[in-house]
Amino acid sequence: MIMFTENVRIHATKSCAHLVKPKLTNAIYGAGLSYSKCHAELKVPVDPHSPYVFDGEEFNRAARYWTYGYDIYTPHRVYVLHNYPESQSNPTTGSWRRKIDRTALENSNRRLRSVIDVPGGFSDRDEVIKLKKSKYGLGDRRSLDELIQFSGIDLRNRKVTIDGKNRCGNLRWVDFEEHPQGVNYIPKFDGDENPLDEPDESSVWYNKALSEIIEEKQLEITSEKQSEITEEKQSRFHSERTVAHPRPYLKAGVKSRKHNRISELLPPRQSATAKLEKDTLHPVILKTKSLRALKNILVAENLTQHGINKLPVLIRLSVLLLLLGLAISIILTKGTGNRRKKKRMA
Repeated sequence: MIMFTENVRIHATKSCAHLVKPKLTNAIYGAGLSYSKCHAELKVPVDPHSPYVFDGEEFNRAARYWTYGYDIYTPHRVYVLHNYPESQSNPTTGSWRRKIDRTALENSNRRLRSVIDVPGGFSDRDEVIKLKKSKYGLGDRRSLDELIQFSGIDLRNRKVTIDGKNRCGNLRWVDFEEHPQGVNYIPKFDGDENPLDEPDESSVWYNKALSEIIEEKQLEITSEKQSEITEEKQSRFHSERTVAHPRPYLKAGVKSRKHNRISELLPPRQSATAKLEKDTLHPVILKTKSLRALKNILVAENLTQHGINKLPVLIRLSVLLLLLGLAISIILTKGTGNRRKKKRMA
């Protein structure tokens, strides 16, 4: 019982008598008799951006349910009834229709038509795709094309059938792959109702070529970051090595234990480059093979670099006075010896 008005309207749905068990329907859904698991309501909530809509709300939501992987069944026994003659005769029943914002209603209809590809939707194709992937758009377990074939309703040409056949009889159930995180998983969306989850391989929104490009780009970014980290570590390593061993005097092949012992004896860095020091300052050290001889050379070098001129003034004066006293003592001692020698000769 389908007809096209501003949207796709389900009207005067007929009851099925004497069914043995609930029957799979071709996405024909009535909001007045709706029971489901709680996750169905969380995955496919009522669209709050479609005010004043009457025709089209039920089929639109049925399409969203079905593409999320939910199947719609007619109960085999009906125990809950709606007394339309009495309710419709109440003058307040349709009072909301007298306060409709026609502009808002048209925008709502265009929105619902865009979701299911009925003519008269939004003209911007990118906007339509964004809407279909949004929180109040279609699911990603089954496609809209599959829905058209399953329901038999030619949505894109506004025809109640695609092949002249009535699909209310026996239907072939459309298989789909459940979400990797299970049926209870509720997709996540941001504040603008755009999806936060990347489409998995079982999603109808999954684009293998695009996913490979994105994956390749992510690998490039990761490689660049790893290269930057490696370069930073190498730079830090060389910097620390230069500070720890500023003067590489020893030739390659010297054992590490000796190298450490000799490094402790080496004087601090004096020149701008190690090459200048190697060629001009310490040629004797480079030719010395004996550790003991090297120690003697270094001790002598330290004395020349840290001689009396490097001492404080008071200490230098004390040393000069000591040397002067020593010289006077030698002279006096020599004079006394000469007098004693002359006396013995006399």
